[in-house]
This record gives sequence, structure tokens and C-alpha cells, in this order.
Amino acid sequence: MTQKTDPKKQPSNKDKKTKKHDWSFYAIIICLVIIAIPTSYIGITSISAFMQRGKPIVGNRFDDEPNPKIQDAQIKSLADTIGGVANVETANVNVVTSTVRVNIKVSEDLAKDSYDDVAQEAYAKIVEALPVETYFTSDEDNKRYDIEINIYNILKPTEEQADSAYHYLYAKNSTVQQPSGQFLSEAISPEMVEKLKEAEEARKKEKEAGKQPAEVPTNEAGADTELGE
Repeated sequence: MTQKTDPKKQPSNKDKKTKKHDWSFYAIIICLVIIAIPTSYIGITSISAFMQRGKPIVGNRFDDEPNPKIQDAQIKSLADTIGGVANVETANVNVVTSTVRVNIKVSEDLAKDSYDDVAQEAYAKIVEALPVETYFTSDEDNKRYDIEINIYNILKPTEEQADSAYHYLYAKNSTVQQPSGQFLSEAISPEMVEKLKEAEEARKKEKEAGKQPAEVPTNEAGADTELGE
């Protein structure tokens, strides 16, 4: 006699098979995670900024200033001392962005080779009053001052005085040991200056004639040549 099997007791194929999700389900999960990371970061940052609103920012604006600091009385004393240097007509001293800047006016007919002598004597007066190791030489722990000594024979030269006006700079950076000087009123390359003048004249003539202006000559690197002041 054949025994009938109750269909209700037969194992279902659905129970035997593990449910599987297609690839789109996992893609959605990954996208949600990717979106959640920056969104969470922005949210946390915004909340933190909101909570910090109204609180003062604590800091010390003097942290990067030179140590020790040069006092106003010392600056005034320096101006008086440098004013007594030979060939100096007037002298003023001020501190600008951690730089002791000295401006000296000499006579218009002072010999060009005397400018360095004036600068060195003024520098000697400065470091005599303010020792160079203490005030003008930086180290790992302390920032110090730079020195700039500017010497002019004509403070505001006219066009006619341009060729006879001199500006000599004698400077020491706090990170170097020795000062150095140069005339800023002279071009580093006089030959290139002449070429530029000739090119400018040619440009003016061609412009007057209605032609396309010629190109200004450049150095070997292809960039316009920089000139000294």
C-alpha cells in the first residue's frame, strides 16, 4: 500500500535556499556610507563652531616680536648719535616690522665712494649702543631685529636730477653674520638698461608711425630683466 506524503510536511525549497540580495542593494548601502562620512564631518564641525561662538580667541600678538625689545628712548638716542657722524646732514631712526630703519641725508656733492664709509660708521654707532648679538642676531629661541641704513643725497630727485641722485643701502639681516651694501640707484646690468631704452624708443617711433610695437628684449631665461631701483 502506497503511503501518501502530506504536502504540508514536505520541506520547502524556500527554507533550504539562503536569500540573496542583488548587486543594487549593496551599491545603495555603499553610497549611503560614502554620503554619511562627509555629512557627519560637516555636521560635527558646524555644531562645534556654533558652540564656540561668542568665546574670545586667546593668544599673544607679541609672541613673534623680537626679544629683547628696543625701547623708544633707545631709538631717539640712536638718531641723535648717528646725526653726529661725519657728512650726515640729517638722520632719523624708526622701527618698522622688526627692522631698525635708518634714513640718512648727506650733501648732494658727497663723493660716491664715501657712502659706504658713512654707512659703516652709522652701523658701528648702532651696534655700540645695541650689541649685535643681543639685538640683531636671531637664534633658535629668540627672534631679533634686522638693520637697514638708507643713505640719500637727494630725497626727492626731479627728472633732471635723476642721474646725480644716489641711494645707498647698507643692511644686515638677523639671520646673517655680516652686513652688506649696494647702490639701489644703479642698474645691475647697464647694458640691458641701454637695450631697454633703445627698444622703448623704437616702440614709440613705431607707434607714431602706426606700426605694431617691437617686443622689449628679455634675458636668456625669457623673462623681463629686473633692475635695481
